[in-house]
Amino acid sequence: MNKSLLIENFGLTETEVNIFLSLLEMSESTASEIAHRNSLNRTFTYDRIDKLVKKGLVSFFIKDDKKYFKAADPHNLVAILKENQEKIISELESKRIDIENLVPSLLKLRKPKDEMPHVELYSTKRGIKSVLNLILKDKKELYIYGSLEKFQEIMTHYYEIWNKQRIKNKIKTKILTPDNVEIDNTEIDYLSKEHKTNTTTFTFGNKTVVILWSAVPVAILTESKEVAKSNIHFFNGLWDRDVKIYSGINGIRQAYWELISGDVKEFRGYGYSKILADVYSKKFSDSWHKKRIKKGIDNKIISFDDNASIDYFKPRASKVKLFEVRFLPEELQGPVCVTFSDYVVVTFIYTEKEFKVIINKDQETINTYKKHFEKLWKKSKNL
Repeated sequence: MNKSLLIENFGLTETEVNIFLSLLEMSESTASEIAHRNSLNRTFTYDRIDKLVKKGLVSFFIKDDKKYFKAADPHNLVAILKENQEKIISELESKRIDIENLVPSLLKLRKPKDEMPHVELYSTKRGIKSVLNLILKDKKELYIYGSLEKFQEIMTHYYEIWNKQRIKNKIKTKILTPDNVEIDNTEIDYLSKEHKTNTTTFTFGNKTVVILWSAVPVAILTESKEVAKSNIHFFNGLWDRDVKIYSGINGIRQAYWELISGDVKEFRGYGYSKILADVYSKKFSDSWHKKRIKKGIDNKIISFDDNASIDYFKPRASKVKLFEVRFLPEELQGPVCVTFSDYVVVTFIYTEKEFKVIINKDQETINTYKKHFEKLWKKSKNL
């Protein structure tokens, strides 16, 4: 093989050419393996590989916490030479004065080296643990978007260990998820089922980690202030929305959890019935009340006064703590169930196709429904 062609056309030394050829033969390899194969010092080998990476002749990736290197496809050599040729022609055709005037503008556009995006790939559970441990190490405010159920399902015991360490490190955490989960020391906002996904995005400081929860999980770590800033902007756009729409039984249950999420003191509602109670189920109601009572949230609702609703709610009100139920005819309450707490109002709508849940965080709207509830409460009866 005529190595001089590579040396002359790409500005390489004979050692760098030997490293490139070794990588072609080995497909992929670590720096230590390359150094051993070429009888070179490991540090020296790293410097030579770095030069090859900068010239586009070698790429790298992370696998199980190790950096592996891979030679570029030989076909790319022609493309690189062609690119160099075009640059030379362009430079010859341009006047020196034009280049001199252009240089200052180009320098302003050039980003500092430490701000250029840096991307690493992790795979297997061991790799996922390594990248998630960066969050615990950095201790920066954390934004989580996506599936937490998949996180827990795939990582099992590590999920609990990681959360305990996050709390210990006092990492401020905000979560947007379509999953019905409760996690200590976090602010959580729930998304509709349309946001269901097998991925989770973690953004902290200038780092973003996107994890695909497949049979062999894969994580992409990106270090970039611009990327992190863009992700946080997207996150806050969803977080600050005033109105959300859920659907189905899971949407109803999710709304109930959201009504008592955070520092809530009272829970009020009207338009209740045995029909709605059957939808979210007594089992769910029992677990929800248990959580509500633990948080000391006072609960007052107004139910329809049909026999089925009275027979259901009256005995429950006598057994469940911080729970009072009164009754009014359906025609005085309207066709929908309206429920609100300190920071959110929820409207449950029954359509012929499915249940719809509209969640509104506008404080003025909440206050309006609160006044209306107080009027209905005075008219209602305690049977």
